[in-house]
Amino acid sequence: MTATADGRTLTLRLDNRLEAIPPAAEEIERFCRGHGVPAATIGHLNLALDEAFTNTISYAWPTGGDHQMTVTLMIGSDEIVAEISDDGIAFDPLQVAPPDLDADLDDRPIGGIGVHLVKTLMDSAAYRREDGRNMLVLRKSL
Repeated sequence: MTATADGRTLTLRLDNRLEAIPPAAEEIERFCRGHGVPAATIGHLNLALDEAFTNTISYAWPTGGDHQMTVTLMIGSDEIVAEISDDGIAFDPLQVAPPDLDADLDDRPIGGIGVHLVKTLMDSAAYRREDGRNMLVLRKSL
C-alpha cells in the first residue's frame, strides 16, 4: 500500500489482496482523526470501505493477476468524500437488488448484505465507469 496525503486529501493505492485492507483502514483512521472527524463517522466510513474493498478484491478480476485499487479521501467543511477506483470488470454495485432482511436465513441468497451496508452507512453513493475504470463515490456528512 502506498499513501499520499496533501492537506485534507489522502490517496491510498492498495494491491488486490485482502491483507491490504487492515493497513488501509489504519491509515484512513489516522488521517481522519488528524482532521477532527468524529469516531463514529470514521467507523462508518471504514466499514463501508472495507465492504467495497472486499467485494472489489473478490470479484473485479475473475482471471486474477496483480492489480491496484485507489481510494481518495477528501475532507471538506461539511462532508467526507471517498472515491474508489479500480480497473476490474465493469460492475455497478448500486444496481444490486436490496436483500430481503425479513426472509429466513436459509432462504436468503448469498451476498448483497455488503452493498446494503455501504448504502446504509453512507449518506450517498454513486457509480460511474470512466476510462475503463469503476468509480464508486461515497459521501458522509460530518
